[in-house]
Amino acid sequence: MIKNLKLIICISFVFASINLLSQTKTTYYPLNVGKHWSKRIVTEVENNKSLKRYYYRPNRFESMELKCEDNTTIQLRAMLKEKADKLDFSIIIENQETKYTLNIMNNDNKYYYADPININIPSNVNSIRVKTRNPNAYFRHYRFKTTKLQPITKLINPETYHKSYTLTSSETKSEYFSSTEQTFLTYKITKDGDAYFFVRSIKDNSAGATIDIFLNNDIYKTIVLSKSTSKDYKIDNQEVSLGKKIEINNLKENDILTIIPKTNHEIIVRMFLTTQPN
Repeated sequence: MIKNLKLIICISFVFASINLLSQTKTTYYPLNVGKHWSKRIVTEVENNKSLKRYYYRPNRFESMELKCEDNTTIQLRAMLKEKADKLDFSIIIENQETKYTLNIMNNDNKYYYADPININIPSNVNSIRVKTRNPNAYFRHYRFKTTKLQPITKLINPETYHKSYTLTSSETKSEYFSSTEQTFLTYKITKDGDAYFFVRSIKDNSAGATIDIFLNNDIYKTIVLSKSTSKDYKIDNQEVSLGKKIEINNLKENDILTIIPKTNHEIIVRMFLTTQPN
C-alpha cells in the first residue's frame, strides 16, 4: 500500500448535534492530525448540513498525533472499513497509555462506526496520540462548543379578519386585526409552539366584550374584557378597552385558532408565535 494514499470515498455519518430536551446545539470543529498512513473522506451530517471531512488511519505499528492546543475536552470518532464487533485502540497522553474498547454501534452496510467518546485533556498538553493494531480503523478528533438555543418569537397574521387597524399610544404604533360576530379572525399555526395575543374591544359604551376562542373548531376558552377605557391607546380618535394578554401553549403545526366575539362588539387582536429554532 502506498503511504499517504488518499482514498476518497464518501460515506454518510450522522451526529445528533441538537438536544431537544435541553434545547442546546453543539457545533464540532475538526482538529489537525500529524503523520498518518492514509485518509478517507467522510460525509458527516451536523445541524442539517452535510460536511466532508477526512478521517485518518495510523500506521499499524506507530501512533498518530492528534493536535489539541487550548482544548480541555475533545471528541474522538472512529470508523472501520471492515465488519467487526469492536475496536481496540490506545490513547497516549504525556507518555501514559490508556486502552479503550469500543463496540461498533452503527453501519451503513459497507462501513462500521463506533460511538464517539470524549477525552479530557490536561492543561498545557498540546497533543495526544492514538494507536491501534487494526488496519481498518480511521479516526478524527474535534473540539466542540455547546450553545443554548433561544426561542424565536414572531408576529403572525390571520388567515381571515374583518378589518386591520393601527393602534397607537404615546410611544408605539402596532397593527391589529379585528373580529366581529359576522366576520371573525382565524389563524393557522405554521410551526409547533406557544402562542400569545393581546386583545381589546373597540369601545361602544356598553359592557365588556365576551369572546370565544376555538382551537380546531372546539371551544378552548371564553374570556371577558374589561369595560374600562384605555387612557393611552386609541385607534385614530376612537377609544378602546383595556387590553388582555391570552396564552395558548403546546400548539401543533396546522392547528387553527378562531377568535369570535359573542357580544355585539368589534374586537382587535395582535398575535405572536414562539417556537424553538431548528
